[in-house]
Amino acid sequence: MSKIVNALVNLVAWVAECNYGRAQSGNDTEDQRNEHASMLRFGWWETSPLVVVKMTSEKLAIVMERLALRWAALKGSDVDTTFIVDGKTIVLTPSEVLRAFEETYTRKGKLIEPEYEAIYGFQRGNALLGAMALRLKLGIKGEYQLPCILKDFSSEYERVQMCVMENTGKVAGARLIDTHWPSLVRASVSLRNACKAGGNVFKEIDCIRVISGGAEKVKRGTGQKAFYIACLDARFPELKLAELIQSMEASTEDCLRGNDLGKGLDRNELQKLEIGTRVPLPEKAEAKTEEDVSEYFADPKSEDQRGPVMVKRANAYGHANTTNILVVKFIIQALYSGNLTELNRLSGIATELNAAFVKSGITITKEDSKK
Repeated sequence: MSKIVNALVNLVAWVAECNYGRAQSGNDTEDQRNEHASMLRFGWWETSPLVVVKMTSEKLAIVMERLALRWAALKGSDVDTTFIVDGKTIVLTPSEVLRAFEETYTRKGKLIEPEYEAIYGFQRGNALLGAMALRLKLGIKGEYQLPCILKDFSSEYERVQMCVMENTGKVAGARLIDTHWPSLVRASVSLRNACKAGGNVFKEIDCIRVISGGAEKVKRGTGQKAFYIACLDARFPELKLAELIQSMEASTEDCLRGNDLGKGLDRNELQKLEIGTRVPLPEKAEAKTEEDVSEYFADPKSEDQRGPVMVKRANAYGHANTTNILVVKFIIQALYSGNLTELNRLSGIATELNAAFVKSGITITKEDSKK
């Protein structure tokens, strides 16, 4: 069940821990927050209503504590905030931001209790105080309302799914989560945990659908990779695999962390590890151990663990169309058309080709062949 409501800005709140689609290291910067604030000063976009739920007593206690801490911090702040509005620089003093907070979130010296918890829109929510302060500074009148859809979710999984897909299913919000592995892993782990809490099976196809924002054909590999990581993380909790990828720790030459580790993991290798550590082991699958998983995450780019790399079909054909070396063109076309038997036609001139390679100094080692 759901219904449309218009809520005053002080009646809606966000709980950071429930941002299932974005890891801590993927949060907006101060500049991004200020940019959002300048856009939101005239009001929340009516074409992008928030999905909200009724605030529970547990969540309300968290929200009120954090509002009190923010209020206290603003009272002691001596830092100006700079905005760029219509190409002009506007500086807000600490007292102006404090005034905006007190006029928006307090009445008669007491904090107002929010009635709704937002499911997504966390970055815009972070920017609202700046928007309120700009409105006061610029003399913009009128109540500030948020267009909302009040929803009653049937399960926590449904809520997590909507939070993640709000990021992955749109162009503007997808830029970060599609390339930011700490956020992708947080999303897949949140989906896994919600499935477990509801007594449901965490399925690869569901993870792909949610992570891809419905564009499975475009981002299927990303969803698969996130699924394998979440499964391995649950299977071997002592390795803390998801934690390694969500780490704020910087990578070193010998140790990948955070987004670097996420990007460095190969989907095919992850699939082998996930299938190979299942109990019971699927027929014809190669058995893998916890030690194998640990070693791979410790150094996913080592030569003996690196998966095969294939050039994209479009790039290969592009090279075939531009090269003046006929044998290269012939081999590319045979490989990417799937008709490898065509290569047998080179057998008749193998002696001449091999002699030409030797004469030119080109050698093919076993290592090159493996790659």
